[in-house]
Amino acid sequence: MKLSEISTFIAQWPSLGLEPPSAWLVAQDCENQVLALQAGLGAGYRRHGNCVVHESAIVEEGAVLKGAIIIGEGSFVASGAYLRGGVYLGSNCIVGPSCEIKSSFMLSGSKLAHFNFVGDSLIGEGVNIEAGAIIANYRNELDGADIKSFMTAMSS
Repeated sequence: MKLSEISTFIAQWPSLGLEPPSAWLVAQDCENQVLALQAGLGAGYRRHGNCVVHESAIVEEGAVLKGAIIIGEGSFVASGAYLRGGVYLGSNCIVGPSCEIKSSFMLSGSKLAHFNFVGDSLIGEGVNIEAGAIIANYRNELDGADIKSFMTAMSS
């Protein structure tokens, strides 16, 4: 088993039936991955453009949903939350007030408290992320940046 395979770390991943198995590639292609999942959803989901919400899920007024999104059974998205760029919420997930999720998968039973940012990430089952966290898993393979240093002496 290769360490780059998502199922090495997230047991529920194979049940979604998505490819590719590399975490870096999934994060770069969330929009298309979520659209592929939408095609296989059964009864009980309401479609609003590219957003698909389970009938038992609650999305409070003031939440913003942009792009391909799936909100699973029993999930809750609070007012002020911003979901964009391909987002998958499994069943019984909670997204607290003023959270932003971009191009990410959040599997069943996971929770984000208020004022969090999650971008380009895969969150497994039953994960709890408390308030004010910033999680960004974007892999940058560009050449490094130049950093200038100015040495100064200070006396105390």
